[in-house]
Amino acid sequence: AKVLLQKYSAVAAECFGHVASDAFHLAEALFGGTSSGAEVLPRLSRWLSRVNQRTVQQYLETRRPMPGFGGNFSEAQGLEAVFHHLTANSIPAALRELRRLERGYDRLAAILAASGGSPLPGPQRRFLRQQLAEWKHQRRQADLMSPELWRIYSLLAGDLEVLRDCLDWRCAFGLVLWYGQWAEAEADVSEESEMLTKVVTSYLDAVKQQGMSSRIRPLPGYLQSTAQDMSQSFQPFPRVGESIRTSDPESLQFAAIRIAAGCLGESSDVAHFDYQTYTKDPLDISLSWHFSVLMLALQGETARSACRGVAFQKLTQQYCKLLEQNGSSRWAVYVAHFLSDPRARTALVRQLLTSHARQPGAGVPELPGPELPPGWLDRAQALAMEQQRNWCGALWCWRKCGGEEARAITIACGYLLGPAMLGHAFSPFKRAAVEAILLAPMTPAARWLLQSLQELSGAMGCQDVLWAEVGRDALELLRDWGASDGTPTKFEPQRLVRLHWKCERLRKCMLGFPQ
Repeated sequence: AKVLLQKYSAVAAECFGHVASDAFHLAEALFGGTSSGAEVLPRLSRWLSRVNQRTVQQYLETRRPMPGFGGNFSEAQGLEAVFHHLTANSIPAALRELRRLERGYDRLAAILAASGGSPLPGPQRRFLRQQLAEWKHQRRQADLMSPELWRIYSLLAGDLEVLRDCLDWRCAFGLVLWYGQWAEAEADVSEESEMLTKVVTSYLDAVKQQGMSSRIRPLPGYLQSTAQDMSQSFQPFPRVGESIRTSDPESLQFAAIRIAAGCLGESSDVAHFDYQTYTKDPLDISLSWHFSVLMLALQGETARSACRGVAFQKLTQQYCKLLEQNGSSRWAVYVAHFLSDPRARTALVRQLLTSHARQPGAGVPELPGPELPPGWLDRAQALAMEQQRNWCGALWCWRKCGGEEARAITIACGYLLGPAMLGHAFSPFKRAAVEAILLAPMTPAARWLLQSLQELSGAMGCQDVLWAEVGRDALELLRDWGASDGTPTKFEPQRLVRLHWKCERLRKCMLGFPQ
C-alpha cells in the first residue's frame, strides 16, 4: 500500500490535476510513514503550509495595488497580509510584510520569530495568551492597537475567534494546528498519538461555535466561492466520531484527515470520497475511485468488507463505463477486476474486451495503460467476430488463442461445414437426390476448413464429448472429399444428413445463438 501511495503521489498532478495532487500528497503525509502523532503532525504541517501559501498568494495578488498607483499596501492592508501569511505558517513572508510598513513593528517581529506556528507550543505563547487575557479584562485593546494588529496578537496567542477571517477551511485548520488552544504541558510523549485527534476536535468545535462564518467549513473547493452567499441555514457539526449530515458535501481532503485522526465512524465507507467532495461534474469520478482504492488498501484487512460493499461496487461499475466511453478499454478491464461478484466481473470483462476488439487498431497497445495477459485481445477479437457473425474470422482467432479448441471446432462444424457442403452439392443427372449426392471438387475455402480441422485434430483425440465426436466425423468426411483429384465425390445422403443434424445440435448446445 505504501508503494501504491508513492506512485499515486508521483503521477497525480499529470493524470488527475492539482486538486488530486493535493489529495494524494495529503494522503502521503498522513499515511506515508509511521502513524504516531509526533511523526504525522510535522508532515501534515508541511502540507498545509504549502497549499495555504498558494491560496494566500493568489488572494494577495488580487489585493495588491498595481505598479504606479502606490505599489504597496496601506498599514491596515499590510497587517492583513501578515495575518494571512501566518495562516499559511509562512513566518519569513510575514516578517517581510512587516518590514515594508512605515512603523516597522520591531516588537511584533520579535514575537513572530520567537513564537511562530508549531504543533508543539512553547512558553512564549502561554505568556502572550496571559497578556491578552489581561488586556481583555481591562477592556483596553481598542486603546492599545488597531483591530488588524489585535487580530495578529490574538492569532499568536491561540484565540480561535480569528478563524472567521481565514480564507478557507485549510487556512482555518492550519491555525488550529499551529496556534491552537492547548498548552505545551499537554503535548507530552504519552499523548503524541492523540495530537491529531485533539486538533480535529478543536477545529470542529470552532466550526460549531462560529458556524455563521461559512468560509471555514470543510467544503470542497468548488463550493468555497459560493459559501459566502449561502443563507443562514447552517447545520451545526456534531461532535467528533459522529457522522456529519449536512446539505453540502464534506471536502475529500478533510475526510482523509479525519480518517487519519480516527474521528470518522465508517472510515472504510467510500461515500466519503464521492465526486461531490471535490467537483460538481458527475462524470469526473476517476479521482473518487482511485482515492477510494488507495484508502481501502491502506486500511488493509479492516476494509475487506467495504471492498465488497454496494457503494464501492457501484463506483467501480460507473468508472468502467466511463473508461469505456473515453476509449480506455484496457484500463476499464483492469478496473473491472475489482468487482467482487464473479459472474458480474466475467460478464463485464467479456463485454469490455469485445467492444475493444471492434475498435480500429485494437491490436496496437495503448499507452499508458496496464498490460493485459497474453491471449486476452485474441479472445476479445474472436468474440467480436462471433457477434458480427464473421465465422471464418472467429475460427481464425480461436485458433490463435490456444487452449480453445472446443470453441474453434464448434465454429468450424456448426457454422462453416454446412454452407461449405451446400455450396458444392449437386445431384447426379440420372439419379434422384435421395439416392446419391455429389460434392464438386474443393474450393480454396473448403480446403482451408479441412486444414483448420486437421490442425485441431489432436484435441479431438478419444474424448467422449459432442464437439469432439462431430469434429472427428467432419474431418473424416472432408478427408474423403479432398481425396478426389479434380472429380466430384459421391456421398450417401444419410451420411450428410446425419452429420448436418449433429452440427445443428452442436451449434445449439455450445453457442446458444438465436436461430
